[in-house]
Amino acid sequence: MVPPKIYELLDKYYEGTNSPSELNELVCFFKQTDEIPSDLLPDKVMILGVDGLHDRLIPKETMDTNKKVITPRWYRWVAAASIVAVISIVGVNELFETIPKKQPIYGYYNGKPITNRLVAAEQFNSTLNKISPSFLKMHKEVEKIEEMKKCNDVINKVKP
Repeated sequence: MVPPKIYELLDKYYEGTNSPSELNELVCFFKQTDEIPSDLLPDKVMILGVDGLHDRLIPKETMDTNKKVITPRWYRWVAAASIVAVISIVGVNELFETIPKKQPIYGYYNGKPITNRLVAAEQFNSTLNKISPSFLKMHKEVEKIEEMKKCNDVINKVKP
């Protein structure tokens, strides 16, 4: 039979108001008592942890600590194959890391490739600066031609 004080101590434990000495009483009760009602087993697990219940579920007399673990032979082959696979993956990765990477080509200047992005941007800007006055002149000429076409259309409409 469980003393009523244990239930009071459990209530305090779950409320978080117990003292260290009261917690020690609970631990001592659960460690020393062999016959614990089933409604207190979850509390025992909470207080003592899984290790506290391990001895009750699997008695030490039934455990054979000197028993040799036997593994099938194919485990060794799987382990060896895994090691070989890892080594080959690392080796292939190292091989690809040592191969020089191809630099992107951003353009050509005097027949030579430009691999530096900033140099390519400078060349592009200088080219735009050189040809933009020509584009402006052409644009003005096109506007003049369009105006002349409009004038010719008006003249053609006025002529009988």
